[in-house]
Amino acid sequence: MLVYIDRDFQTIVPNYFENVRNQLYQIKVLLKRHQYKEIERLAMQLRDSGHNYGFIRVGDLGRDLIYFCGLESDYKIQEALEAIERYIASCEIKYIEI
Repeated sequence: MLVYIDRDFQTIVPNYFENVRNQLYQIKVLLKRHQYKEIERLAMQLRDSGHNYGFIRVGDLGRDLIYFCGLESDYKIQEALEAIERYIASCEIKYIEI
């Protein structure tokens, strides 16, 4: 998936993706313990950072994770995690001047 990102973020995107992967791992651990409040906290970070850096899909899925935490739906949370993983694995980034 082609994603256009502000050239100013070029040096932080690789670290951003690594942080997202770490957050996804943490959420999976928390999910096994049914710690929905902690998952929600990490989901808020995913939502905000995704939207702020131009990875709108990550932000939208983070928003969905927050909602699914309220439902305590393990299945839907897992689905959203997998969607984020697929998205970041498929991103082809084109840096542009904004």
